[in-house]
Amino acid sequence: MGNNVSSFAAVLAPWQATLLADALENANFSPVQVNYHLKFLAKLPPVRIKIYAAASDCYSMYKRYGSEINGGGVCSDPDRVVRSISEHVHSSNIVNVTIDSGGLTIDDKTFQALQDMALGILQDWIKQKFYKPPPERATKEQLADIQLQSLSESDFRDLNITIEQSATIERSIYPQGTLGRLTSEGDTLKDYIREVNLGDDEFYQNRTLGIKVYADFPAAGAAPEPTDILFVEVTAYYGDGPGVTHTWDAAGAGSSTANGGRWEVKWPKDPGVNEVRWEARVCFREPSRAPLQLAGNCDKTELNIPVAVPGRARLRLDHIGMPWDVVKYVEAQVRFQQSDADPQEVHRTFLFDAKHDEQWFDEAIWVRRTEPFFVTLTYVLQNGNQIQESEHRNIEVKADRFDIKSPFQQYLEVPIMAKFTSPTWEQDVVDLSYDDPANGYRVRGQVYLSEKGGWRQTWSVPLVDPTHRTFSYFWTRRRQGGGLFTSGDLVDAPANGWFTGDEHSMVTTGDPLDDEDMLRVTVDPLVLVVGLPDPTKEIVKIVVRMKYVDPAGNADVDDHVFNRGDAAWTWKQFIRDLNKKDYQWWAQIYTKPYSKIALGSETEPNHSEAETVVLEPPIV
Repeated sequence: MGNNVSSFAAVLAPWQATLLADALENANFSPVQVNYHLKFLAKLPPVRIKIYAAASDCYSMYKRYGSEINGGGVCSDPDRVVRSISEHVHSSNIVNVTIDSGGLTIDDKTFQALQDMALGILQDWIKQKFYKPPPERATKEQLADIQLQSLSESDFRDLNITIEQSATIERSIYPQGTLGRLTSEGDTLKDYIREVNLGDDEFYQNRTLGIKVYADFPAAGAAPEPTDILFVEVTAYYGDGPGVTHTWDAAGAGSSTANGGRWEVKWPKDPGVNEVRWEARVCFREPSRAPLQLAGNCDKTELNIPVAVPGRARLRLDHIGMPWDVVKYVEAQVRFQQSDADPQEVHRTFLFDAKHDEQWFDEAIWVRRTEPFFVTLTYVLQNGNQIQESEHRNIEVKADRFDIKSPFQQYLEVPIMAKFTSPTWEQDVVDLSYDDPANGYRVRGQVYLSEKGGWRQTWSVPLVDPTHRTFSYFWTRRRQGGGLFTSGDLVDAPANGWFTGDEHSMVTTGDPLDDEDMLRVTVDPLVLVVGLPDPTKEIVKIVVRMKYVDPAGNADVDDHVFNRGDAAWTWKQFIRDLNKKDYQWWAQIYTKPYSKIALGSETEPNHSEAETVVLEPPIV
């Protein structure tokens, strides 16, 4: 066709392109160019969200600040408290949320959404681990009154999870090539369509690192000091390439970055290499002072270098569960040495008693703390004796708190019960004494028993010598309208009225000759919680009657009214015959629309000897 040029467009399969090329060449046509479209599927590197929460520390701070936020008492709104105290726990490294974008740029809105998701996971974890689960058939009021559990160290398991989220994007590219090159591929044209995981194929990546330096530069207008920092120079090394250097100063003069500013450096990705080695040189105003050299490695996408001159070594000390009736005060000696930066050891002594709790070890050092604290405790008892513990090593470098606990590992538990009672009983006062002459250790105690305050109590004594477990006691009973009866009035009482007991003894009070035991029955209005089988009826109140008939035929009837939301009620009845503890009960449920549902009756009561009566929904 000479110099004439013809063109046409066609979508061809590989074998069709091969036939077309042959036909054109046989007809003396020379194809100039062919445009072909390729589809490029790329899997973006995953966004990694790491959440770490120290369970013990989080529980303590959560309980403390939760109470303060709610104005005292136990908080029943975990969601509200987690949002309110997040700034406290995050700044204290108790909860640590790290978001690694894998080199991608994330806008503020997406970053905030990821952080909110992490905090939501934390909230769910706190609800599950720290709060008592609601009953299976809980009411709305019960669900709104979830109570914080009482947990010990053995119950805690730290939260440490990593979440990865990724996405695949589709891109079309239009490389140009001759028909001959295209057709030469034949049936292998499918190789032009590739699925590439950018998180695995390092050819498509850059190694990006954002570096920030925080230094104690002198304040504007401050008098010059020999320790003033002029600038901080950071050099970053990646792979086998040369180092890249940048500087920071107070104002960011010249090519420097201002204090706290971010410098981003990029290298072509070296397959199999992720770690960046860095060196920092801190130069001072005083020429005779040698620069301070810092170094480290980083496998993250962000690097923060705090340079504090002076820095701070901070440790919060507090006491937990200390028996101050036995312990007079505690002496805590703290030892610290930042060996790689400040060879001088720092020793401080702190005293704790019932009126002094939280105190801080807070000393200047030259760099961020990388060494542990050492704490030695001496307990001075009320009787002047001392208990000294061996040195505690605070192994966790990131930890900034040390809790001083009771030195007593074993206790003598003495159960006390008002066994012999009568209608005239008002109160028992029990005096107890524990003496350990070998250690010069003495403990005194006093326990009160009454119907209102409790007729069962336990006296607990911390033991210096776990093998010495004897004690003595004396009790006094006060009767209504006056009159006293003491342990010294018993027939077999010692001359001074003080009895001796050991770890197997139970202290019982009262005159056996004046005994009138008490029957106690707990009435549980379960039907108020679960409702009636008929959903159209609403319970207004329940009237329950409890009846006891003594062997002589004398009857005693007590009634109680349960309204909506009421808890269980305990019925108390004095009985003369210990062998006759059976009683009768019946109840009426009043509903709206008005009706009465009977659970037994006065003529056909329910009979029982159980310690609990459960008012269940009637069987329809």
